[in-house]
Parts: sequence; structure tokens; C-alpha cells
Amino acid sequence: NIRPFLPPELIIQDELHLITGPLGTVYGAYETIIEDMCIHDGIKPKYVVSTATIKNAEAQTRCLYARKNTTQFPPNGFEIGDSFFIREISVEDDPFRKYVGVCAHGQSVKTALLRVYAIILQAAYTYSLQDEYKDVIDPYYSLVGYFNSIRELGGAVRLLQDDIPKRIYRIKNKYGLDKQRYLNHNVEITSRMSSYKIPEKLNQLETTCDSKDCLDTAIATNMIAVGMDVDRLGLMVVTGHPKQNSEYIQATSRIGRSYPGLVVTLYNPYRPRDLSHYENFTGYHAQLYRFVEGTTATPFSARARDRVLHALVISAIRLHFPEFASNDGAAAIDKLTDEQLNEVKALIMNRLNIIKPSAKADAEHEIDDFISNWKLLATQSKGLRYYVYTTKMYNRLMNTYGEVCTDLEKPTLRSMRDVESAANMFYYTED
Repeated sequence: NIRPFLPPELIIQDELHLITGPLGTVYGAYETIIEDMCIHDGIKPKYVVSTATIKNAEAQTRCLYARKNTTQFPPNGFEIGDSFFIREISVEDDPFRKYVGVCAHGQSVKTALLRVYAIILQAAYTYSLQDEYKDVIDPYYSLVGYFNSIRELGGAVRLLQDDIPKRIYRIKNKYGLDKQRYLNHNVEITSRMSSYKIPEKLNQLETTCDSKDCLDTAIATNMIAVGMDVDRLGLMVVTGHPKQNSEYIQATSRIGRSYPGLVVTLYNPYRPRDLSHYENFTGYHAQLYRFVEGTTATPFSARARDRVLHALVISAIRLHFPEFASNDGAAAIDKLTDEQLNEVKALIMNRLNIIKPSAKADAEHEIDDFISNWKLLATQSKGLRYYVYTTKMYNRLMNTYGEVCTDLEKPTLRSMRDVESAANMFYYTED
């Protein structure tokens, strides 16, 4: 009797190039529990993973999803220009995205930035007033400014308030233009703003230039490198080359989707890396995807286990055994049998066999220590809960990472991105 093949009921799609670094490390660990929840009749889920900028996709897939067998689609064809699935089209036939490099030797970056912004903004406005360009100028009317840090972005905010409008006024007088562009609608898309406001700002970017509410500029950090899918945009200025080439590709691909895009990259001549990219500008941009770095994720490294291993154990116990699921189930840990504990261990160890076999012994020892401390905490006079807001009536097994934790409380992440808490620095002076 041959059992018929049952296709997986769940297909999960992700963008692999985004799941890297601390985020990928924590995500890869939690995927242990997520995949276990998705198994149906012993069949694991099938992952369909899209990626635009990645080199070591096979190694990354093994770290994140513990899968040894991967297939890349579309496969390579016989010809590089026509692989049946993808056909190369000349940029003369279908203009795509044009990159322009600016490096102002002998000038500060702020001086170069305000002059580049001023001439681009005024030129777009001047073209919008001419009948022959009215139908094509809209994608280039709103300027997207990309910055590598909030500090650099903060300097641009000040320039947009004062120096750039003054420079636009000088340009108008110098070239005898009829009208000057006034920057009345400028927005900032960074982590400094509330998360609920970000969708509102992104919707504003879709407002066309024939509306009085059209944005003049939208300056942002790497928050827009993903998730900003506004087909209207066609103009961007990147200040300083991003630390990763994949970030540069992702950020600049926000524009030029429906219309030909123009990316002006403003390099800092006092940074050797920026200067190197400027000197090799043509060759680098002709083979942009060749320089993408390999991504990294280490789900079961020592420091990653410190952050998430206890959470995996707690999740597995609560999901596998209903009597431990409720908040007060934490106090019943003594009822956990050796068979149940071995089942939880096997879930994690089987994954470690594929991802990092060398860490099995350490991980098993850490799980045993955690269970022992859990049982010790359950014997104290206060009742035990997985988590409560205050500890006046109950002890808690977990506490928010970054808060002050007792020796028996486990600091637990609430976000996969906040792997390292910020450290405050105080400066004291002697009187």
C-alpha cells in the first residue's frame, strides 16, 4: 500500500533579502515553533521564498528554514539574454533607471546637497509650467531624499527650511526664470515619527503634481528601502553610499517602477569608500548585482540562544500541552513528564542537527538549566505566571527585554528587531 502524496496545505512566502542580521537570527530561531505549528499529517509546509538581492540563498535557506533541498526559480537558461522566463530588453526600447554620480571636491557635503536639491527641485517646477512637459513631469515633481542615518537627515531638514529655498531664489534670478518654486509640503519618513503616521505619509506620495497637496520632498532613512511601493515616484537623491550594496539596490528600486527613474547619488569626497564608488561609478553600476554581499543569520549561536532559547521552550510547551497553555500554567511545571520534556527537546535538537550540530550539547544543557530554574521559581510562596505587569502578587517567568529583571526572570524580546537594547550614557562633571 503506497500512501498517496499529500501536498502541503500551507505555502509561506517571504523576501529572503530582508531576513538577515539580528532580525534573521531571531526569526530563524522562532521559525522552529512556527514550522511545528504548520505541520499537517506529518507533512512540513512548503516555502516559496522570493528574493531580489542575495548571493548565498541556499545557505540562508538552511539557516532560516532548516531545509537542505532548495530549488531556484527561474532556472538558468541557455542564453543570458533570453532564459525563456526572463528576456533582456534594451534600455533604449524601455528606459528603466538612470544613475548620476555627484562628488564635489573642495566643498562640504551640505553645500553640495543644498545645490543639488535646489537645482533639481526648481528644474522640475520649471518644466511643469511648460505645456509640452505637463504630461510627463509628474514622476519627477516629488523628490525622495535617502540618508544613511538620522543625523545626516537632520541636517537636510534644516537646509530644506532655510538654505535650499534661498538657493532656489538665487537660481531663479541667475537664469531669469519666471517663477520660483516654494517648498510648502515636506515630509520625513523615519523612526522618529509614530508608526501609525507612516502609511499616511506614504499615501501623500501618491498625490500628483496637479494637486495643491502634492509633496515637494520626502526625506527618509532605510525605512523606505522596503515596503514603499509607490509607482508614481521617479526621482531620488541618495546622500552617501549605503553601507551595503543590497541596501543601495533596494532603496533606489523604490523609484522608476512605472516610469523611467533618475537616481542622483551624492558622494562624500572625504570618505574613502564613497570616493572609490565615485571613481568606479560606471563599472560599478553596470554590474550592480554582482557586488551584493552575502547575507548572514546565526539562529543558534551562543548570544542568540541567550535571547530566544527559553522563549522557544515556553512556546513549545504551551502549544503542545494544553494544561500549560494558560497564564497560570507556568506554576504547574512540576507536572511536566520526562517524555514531554524530551519531546520539546527533540523539536529543537532536530533543527539544530541541520543548522548548527556543534551547538547541540550546549543548547541541551541550557534547556535543562532553564527548566530547573523554572521549577525552582514555581516552589516559591508567590504564585507563578508566564508574565504579569507587576510582581506584587505573582512571580513571573518572563519580563520585557530591556527592563530590570531579577535573577530568575528571563528577559524576552517583544520585537525581532530590538535584539540589543540601547545604552544610556551620562556625563558627570566634578564641581
